[in-house]
Amino acid sequence: MRGEFHIHTTYSDGVLTVPEILEYVKGKEEYLSITDHDIIDGSIEAFELSKKYNIKCIIGVEVSSFYQGDTVHILGYFKNDDHLEVLKNKLKETREQRIKRLYLMKEKLKDIFNIDLDVTEILKVSTITRGTIAREIVRQHSEYSIEYLFKEVIGSDCPAYIPSTKFFTKEAIDLIHQAGGVAVLAHPTLLRSCKPIDIVKMGVDGIEAIYPRNKGNEELEYRKLALENNLFITAGSDFHSFNDIGHANLLTHFLYDDELEIFIKKVME
Repeated sequence: MRGEFHIHTTYSDGVLTVPEILEYVKGKEEYLSITDHDIIDGSIEAFELSKKYNIKCIIGVEVSSFYQGDTVHILGYFKNDDHLEVLKNKLKETREQRIKRLYLMKEKLKDIFNIDLDVTEILKVSTITRGTIAREIVRQHSEYSIEYLFKEVIGSDCPAYIPSTKFFTKEAIDLIHQAGGVAVLAHPTLLRSCKPIDIVKMGVDGIEAIYPRNKGNEELEYRKLALENNLFITAGSDFHSFNDIGHANLLTHFLYDDELEIFIKKVME
């Protein structure tokens, strides 16, 4: 028995639709969760389609938050969609902020790099991320690569970078709890100016210990942190598209057996 719990679709910056994801993993794993950036609609769609594909889908979302100058992503998982309205409203505000950020980044791209970006196609996406923007830049300006854009142009601390939100991390965790969910620190290896223990102390329930960009012994360190703080662990590919730099493909990073059962039990409490 296995499952993966960090997947993106066309609702945010993934390239596959929800049905395409479900069709791809059908018969290969028992559990999954769609966790699009700041929108839960795709995960609810998967939840409603799950019986058709004989997969148990956990409703999930990846919430963008801000702490000590760092972008902190919190994964929320829910047993059903009964109490999600307040969370949905807050996520809508965040998505609106992302649209404003798009136009600010468009100005910086033009002023600093002379990249004239037509945002027509970007505005068709429910949640606009830097991945969305980068792919569209490459489509319109083939001399650039996504890797270069994140390294030199729109990555953290780069000239055209603007944070996506001022939604504070503790607020995100509390809101997930109020909606009846469990809160998980996503990809702790990507934290820059704060440490995983700082977020753990805010009251998360779990930590994404199994992640494609972990370095060295980090998985063991995150497992130890979870054990010491009575947290469960999760696993996710952070799938956006196949062979995507910085993320992994579907069906590569799993939670198995006992650890999977612990996670499912916590979500369903």
